[in-house]
Amino acid sequence: MKLIKDLIKAILFIAIGIGLFLGIQKFITPRWNYPNTTENIYTQITAFENLDENIEQVIFLGTSHMMRGVSPLEIYQENKIVSYNLGTSIQTLEGSYFLAKEAFRTQDPKVIVLDVSSLFFSGVTSRNFDVSMRYILDSLPLNETKVEMARAYAEMTDLGNDTGAILRSEDTTERFISCFIPFLQYHSRWNEIGESDFRDYFAYKDDYTAGYHLGSVLVGGSTPLFGVNALAAELMAVNGVRDTYVYENGIRTAYETEEDIYSTEIVESNVDYLMKIKDLCEQNGATLLLTKIPTIISPISYTSAWTKFRYSAVREVADRCGIEFLDLQYDADLGIDVSKDFYDGGMHLNANGSSKVSSYLGAYLKEHYGLEENVNLTYENYVPYYNEMFDLVKLQIENDPIEYLNILAERSSRYTILMTVKYDMRTGLSPEEAQALSNLGLQTDWDNELKMRRSLIAVIDGGDVKYEAVTNRLLNYTYTLDNGSVVDMASGGYYSGSSTSIQVDGNSMCRNSNGLNISVYDKEMGIFVDVAAINFCDVYDATTGWGSHSVSHSTSRVSDALRDAEFIKVLQYEN
Repeated sequence: MKLIKDLIKAILFIAIGIGLFLGIQKFITPRWNYPNTTENIYTQITAFENLDENIEQVIFLGTSHMMRGVSPLEIYQENKIVSYNLGTSIQTLEGSYFLAKEAFRTQDPKVIVLDVSSLFFSGVTSRNFDVSMRYILDSLPLNETKVEMARAYAEMTDLGNDTGAILRSEDTTERFISCFIPFLQYHSRWNEIGESDFRDYFAYKDDYTAGYHLGSVLVGGSTPLFGVNALAAELMAVNGVRDTYVYENGIRTAYETEEDIYSTEIVESNVDYLMKIKDLCEQNGATLLLTKIPTIISPISYTSAWTKFRYSAVREVADRCGIEFLDLQYDADLGIDVSKDFYDGGMHLNANGSSKVSSYLGAYLKEHYGLEENVNLTYENYVPYYNEMFDLVKLQIENDPIEYLNILAERSSRYTILMTVKYDMRTGLSPEEAQALSNLGLQTDWDNELKMRRSLIAVIDGGDVKYEAVTNRLLNYTYTLDNGSVVDMASGGYYSGSSTSIQVDGNSMCRNSNGLNISVYDKEMGIFVDVAAINFCDVYDATTGWGSHSVSHSTSRVSDALRDAEFIKVLQYEN
């Protein structure tokens, strides 16, 4: 009897030890969150694995351009096509191949859509190659796809320099084993663990954006498309030119440039993997469609800038390989606005831009590939959560003052809107902008009461104006939010110090810019969803009319708000 008890104790001890080890291993394995965004590749892939089998009609693959460029929920609502976005940051063709293989394991898509950016990746010598492969490997469940991908990953040599949490061994066997025991890879990652690791310890079982990552920031580009191509031509003109001169010990040596400043060369090994993806699609009764998500930015600042020259190179490869290629930058007119549709200056689309791409691409897929409408219960359940998050992002990236104020008016029932003025907001206030403020319920006489350089404080709670005051003195007001948080507000026009403040429980929630400062609290989610300002100080000019105003958002606050809101929405959805 004692022997049996001892055996049971030993088994329990071993089981507890294994459980603790697996828990610790899962905890220290990165979720591959991208800073200041909602990107979480681990959740994206895990949620895909939890989908019902054979519901997906289209799978999207490619780099972050695809991940941020196509919204399956937009496509579903407009066309009733069920799709999933498996784009990941710096996704290589190897990564795309194995993700396609994994998709075919549980789904029966009729079309695989692949962004072509990775055709120009330099292969395993890139320092990002290792990271991009681990993004996928660390997220895949244990199955035949993971084993095959791990074997291919382990056999690749010269993987570049270690970067971030990657602690790669040069030993092939150890590298292979680390794909299944990540503790070997990340055991020294303790000092990098942050809030997101605790929040994301248990992967969400669903992703109501279907793999797409909303861009909640608007940083428009400044280089028009014709300028992008002109700069690329200028850079290419000096490729291979003898332009390095060294004077050493009285000897002058001239060197040709070893690396092109801007390359349009497609790596042949990438073409090999492209053909493997095509063959894989044909074996599974699917069609491969190549595409390019718009990227309008100077090639001087971004080596993956998309130009006519790269377009031509891909067109030649696509024709040679017998693969359809739809370039959404040069083959179609989507009305992409470089100043409003990008997340980061022209590299990646925000919600404005991705909505245009998704609308066009969804209609194209339906028309050209005979995809039938498919009403899916899972996606029907995703829709209200997605739309609520999309509406939030639209608020956070709107830069037109009238449109922004109109959005606030439309949703005022769920918001507490806090307003203060710094320096002045009357000098350039147009009649249309004044009307948009009045639509929020404000009673101020903009022509007689709000004279130049005055202070103003307003609180609109649930659509009702709780407080509104204008003076040429310093204004102070205290208000209590639904959750009990105390808001201390101050406004000083030009005559009273040109200062402003919105403090919530002692923490600043104010843009602190000249003009009208606005902080928006969502009563339903219990968080601040936007901190913005509109500088109305531009004066009226008899020749040019009213000055051009725009809404500036606090990027860090917006990013925090989006992460918090998504976490809240996920908890609501899963409960």
